[in-house]
Amino acid sequence: MVRLLPDFACSVGDRDLKLGRKTSRVIMNLALENEGVKREALRVRLWPDQAPGQSAKRLRQLLWRIRRHTRDALIVASHDRLALAEAVAVDYRAAEAIASNVLPGRTSELPVMDPMIPRLLGTELLRGVTDEEILDAQARWDRLRQLALERLALAHIEIGETGIAAELATAAADVDELAERPHRILVEAYLHEGDTIGARRAYLHFEELARRHLEADPSPAFRKLITDIARPTDAR
Repeated sequence: MVRLLPDFACSVGDRDLKLGRKTSRVIMNLALENEGVKREALRVRLWPDQAPGQSAKRLRQLLWRIRRHTRDALIVASHDRLALAEAVAVDYRAAEAIASNVLPGRTSELPVMDPMIPRLLGTELLRGVTDEEILDAQARWDRLRQLALERLALAHIEIGETGIAAELATAAADVDELAERPHRILVEAYLHEGDTIGARRAYLHFEELARRHLEADPSPAFRKLITDIARPTDAR
């Protein structure tokens, strides 16, 4: 089992492995790629300033240490590529598959979700790790999970589960607090619930963030949600 959400951990059977930084980084890279990683690409990531022969030797030494502790239960090696063994579970891959499955199709067709889903989608990838290739993966994961949380929130608004919708929208806003869409969905959830005070507070919170960090106002469409509250003809 390889865990990447939110922190790295690796186990074989019921035994947690204590791994060094470089060894951990090898496993992180393999866990992020379903098809594995070419040896050449991996050695360049780990030792970008070393000659090819020296970095290839260091990679072989790392793989030997991993095999000494795990035999062939963790990594499968071919002539030019490394990958995790097929039986190795990766929590990030499961979460990524869930998020990807949420995105296609109409919102009204989304199934009622398992309580585990918002917990997975609300979790950072490899918290605090700043290697370049990891930063790229973190950015992709944040974008994917934010979109998935937004769609789930909209789906719950449609079926009248406004409390769950508000929680999901809040989780989406936590991914990127300056993204307007999750804040708008949160306001919509409050309005569908009839909570105009909560809607105003959520709007004003985002307005303050946008002005302080971006020197900008919320979009006209977002402002209209709030100005429409006071109108007597408002359907809500």
